[in-house]
Amino acid sequence: MIVRFSSNTTPAASVGLATTHVATVIKRADDVEAIPEPFDTFCINDYDCCFKELVVADLVDTTPLKNDRTNFLFSISLATDTVDIKLFKDDVEVATLNDNTYGFYFAPSFFPDERKIGFILDWREVLAVFGTGCYQVKADRVIINQNSTLETHHYNLKPYNEFITEGTIKMIVYSQGYIEGGIDYSGLEWEQSIRLRGKFWKPQPTFETDNYKDSNRIINQIQDEITTDYDLELEPIPVSIAKPLIYDRLLGNKIIIYDYNLFNFERYISKEVYLKEIVDSKYFNRSGNGKFTFKFTDKQQNIIKRNYT
Repeated sequence: MIVRFSSNTTPAASVGLATTHVATVIKRADDVEAIPEPFDTFCINDYDCCFKELVVADLVDTTPLKNDRTNFLFSISLATDTVDIKLFKDDVEVATLNDNTYGFYFAPSFFPDERKIGFILDWREVLAVFGTGCYQVKADRVIINQNSTLETHHYNLKPYNEFITEGTIKMIVYSQGYIEGGIDYSGLEWEQSIRLRGKFWKPQPTFETDNYKDSNRIINQIQDEITTDYDLELEPIPVSIAKPLIYDRLLGNKIIIYDYNLFNFERYISKEVYLKEIVDSKYFNRSGNGKFTFKFTDKQQNIIKRNYT
């Protein structure tokens, strides 16, 4: 979309009104006259800040609670295709990700179809060598003799602290099987992890009963069961994050949630859940982001009371 601004030859009087105009200014050499330069193109980043994912690591504690990992999966077509994965810090290349130095490298031979190259970046290893900062991964690809470069969003690496992670959730997904119109995870248990701003909360217990009335009209219990649903409410995210989340990650075979909200009703650490419903999706007139709410239920539903076998 192209947006152009034209001058109004019959402007309304601005007496008593507060007016603001922001424009790029071109000055003449004699600095006598200034001419506003119109916008020729629209860029969403002028209105929405670029998405930056918080990632944390701890050099003492190795548990997933305090250490994040990020996966990258690239498709290839021929055995001669190449993908060179590189790590950048503050726009400066610091490492080539072609072995297990900073995580786990997966060559095409690892995948059943030999049509992928993967890497799982361990931010703990990155923190130990390069320290905190703003990181990005770039992949230089040669696919069927065609060159291209893929760039990820930025990652803000910080040492783990419960105040730094406050207001975030982490979702770890393990994917198997085949997604029609998507990625083939057949023969794999591919790990994906992402940290987003949001809250996993609002436990909603549901009671189900199976009983009977005896000859005295007294209710007798056969089996009672309690299951619990939860809401995952995310703060606005761009389409580049939302679509892989909805159309790929949430279809995973195993979904594990870590909630880092200090004032939550209950702290949910490594909680395995199953997607039950996409509750709500909201979009905004002046933003390229979307806001989503999902309903999950316990993966293991074992709160059952029986009196008869």
